Amino acid sequence: MARAERAMPVVSTSLFRRIALLALAVPFAWKIFLPTADPIGASPVSERSLPAVAPLAAASVAPPVDLLNRPLFVASRRPWQAPAAPPSTILAPPVRLPVPQCQLAGVVMSANLHLAIMTRTQTGKTEILHEGDVFSGWRVVRIEHDRVTLEAAGRQLDIAVPRRAVH
Repeated sequence: MARAERAMPVVSTSLFRRIALLALAVPFAWKIFLPTADPIGASPVSERSLPAVAPLAAASVAPPVDLLNRPLFVASRRPWQAPAAPPSTILAPPVRLPVPQCQLAGVVMSANLHLAIMTRTQTGKTEILHEGDVFSGWRVVRIEHDRVTLEAAGRQLDIAVPRRAVH
């Protein structure tokens, strides 16, 4: 009796070749696409190139007192507010400088120069002042052809040239 022959499925050679190539390609793809602990081209790190770091045991960690006083998940929790400012100190009233005892003897003015000639009435001493100079605690703010404006402690004082001296 003749044996019945079974027909074997025919596997094409091109499919077989594809499976073989895939089996060979997987290990290489595994090395290429997965990150490695030592990247290509990385140089080893020496101990000398690392900065000195204090050990963690040396660091002091304060307990979270604020967290204990204000628990995180409580309905009564409110946003943090800065502590109230200390009461303001009472400042002494500003010192009021006495009006200088002087007389404006004259003014010299040119295109880029303004001078005031002041004479102290008590001593008779004469001083030549520029804008910005200080005279008896008062700062010279402005020099005009017939007057000088002085300022101290937020107060302004105009001293005029006597009428007989204005030309």
